[in-house]
Amino acid sequence: RRAKSLLKQATDYLDHQYINELPEFTAQNPTAENIARFLYERIKADCRELYSVTVWETPNSCATYFEEE
Repeated sequence: RRAKSLLKQATDYLDHQYINELPEFTAQNPTAENIARFLYERIKADCRELYSVTVWETPNSCATYFEEE
């Protein structure tokens, strides 16, 4: 439940924004891979049990970010 709340906060930050203009994406393209990493890092700070984040571009295409321990 905590992870879901943190995910909502993170996605609310991105919602209805020009992602290219956000400070986190001015130096990098907002690809699915980079958005997955952004969400992972934002959520992981408050949810240590988070393992990965997957961003779906289409029903058949996604990017998953995780850090090896």
